[in-house]
Amino acid sequence: MKPPFLSCVIFISLLAGNTYAGTINVDFTKNTGTVNSRAFSMDSTEYGSPHDIVHDQTVYNLIAALHLDAMRIDLQNGNGVAPQLGAGNTSGLGDPWVQAIDKMGAKPIIRLHTMGENDNGADSGGSAADAQAMVSRYTANYASYGLSKPVQYYVIGNETNANDSSGSNFIAFASGMRSAANGQTIYIGGPAWGWYDEGTMTTYHNHTKGTAGGPDFLDYHQYGNGGNTHMTPTQLQQELNGGGTGGDVQEYGTVSYQAEVAKLHADTGLPIEVGEWNLSWGSDPAQGQPFNAIWGASVIGNIVKAGGISMEYGDSSGSLMGVVSQNDTPMPLYYAYYMFTGGDLFQHFGTNMVLTSVTGDTTSNVQGSNVVKNSTLEVFASNNPKNIVVINKDPNTTQMGTVSLTGYDSGTMNVWQTTGNALPTHIATNVAITNGTFTYSVPPYSITTFVLGN
Repeated sequence: MKPPFLSCVIFISLLAGNTYAGTINVDFTKNTGTVNSRAFSMDSTEYGSPHDIVHDQTVYNLIAALHLDAMRIDLQNGNGVAPQLGAGNTSGLGDPWVQAIDKMGAKPIIRLHTMGENDNGADSGGSAADAQAMVSRYTANYASYGLSKPVQYYVIGNETNANDSSGSNFIAFASGMRSAANGQTIYIGGPAWGWYDEGTMTTYHNHTKGTAGGPDFLDYHQYGNGGNTHMTPTQLQQELNGGGTGGDVQEYGTVSYQAEVAKLHADTGLPIEVGEWNLSWGSDPAQGQPFNAIWGASVIGNIVKAGGISMEYGDSSGSLMGVVSQNDTPMPLYYAYYMFTGGDLFQHFGTNMVLTSVTGDTTSNVQGSNVVKNSTLEVFASNNPKNIVVINKDPNTTQMGTVSLTGYDSGTMNVWQTTGNALPTHIATNVAITNGTFTYSVPPYSITTFVLGN
């Protein structure tokens, strides 16, 4: 007998055609890794003025509703003045931005400027004294500046503008920053390199690990494509599954994020933060299309599966790059995050990744890491609590089959689904699970979250 929720989506199958995709296996008895406490995070770009979290209540409410783990803000603190915004087309004091992030319940991450830094000719450099003043303000004396908790996370540098491949800025800044925290715990990362470069990242780690305890995490940026490229449908599928040229993501697909995070963690033993990512750093129109929700959900899942920290760029950018548009409406990537965090609708993805497999899985060596690939369905599942996120990467075909659960014989579940153009729809309520199995039907280019009761 078909579960009730199949009737909610069967009309999509009739319109789109369907394929029996096989069995999805989820083993809740086998945790494969801990989900980082900052796994589901993003950047505040400072490019969206006046449609941003400080000047636009609608944007603030939308971002707050995602229940993000953390948000990064770019600040500079020069010439003895209070911290100022350090990027984008917005200027002003940094305090309201840190306060806004803190108020929505996310952990503020402050990106510090470095000696001699010049970002697009707009930003001034920072000094060790500036970095200490920032930590003194937002960590040691946080309550005096309107914060409910001390800021714990700092990133030193930004891409090649910081010239920090050798770790010179970390070496100059870190000891004084830890002292300025006045007993509070802080976590310092870098170098925020502009692309995946294993050699640069490991060299940075080797040069800095003997200073002030060394970095607490490593940060790099990785965009799917660049500039104002208008990718074709074939190129977009390559962004998902690989087989193209022009960069790691085009060549390997979204599993490249998982492979890179896993390799850097294996090299250094540190948590890895993908401090900026997006489909493009330009204005490719695909960023505003439902496809980007599917691609973005796959990126998030792959980063988190490897134990990494996903920081999409960004909240509102004044272009197609944000999760909120300049019309104060959600962009496709907004829905990608929602299917993991649950927003205001359902429970957040859990604290431990569990083992999953899908009919048709293959194992490939990507960037020195063995990763499981599937060109049709991707599945990410968690314990504590139990969520299963299923991404159908096929643009044309509904995928149907059976989910087999180990460690969950009976209970109930709720099912939420989006095709990347709206908030998730609650397509099934309190569906009974018996004998650890249920059937599924997921439409083309869709994200479905199965929320299991405990």
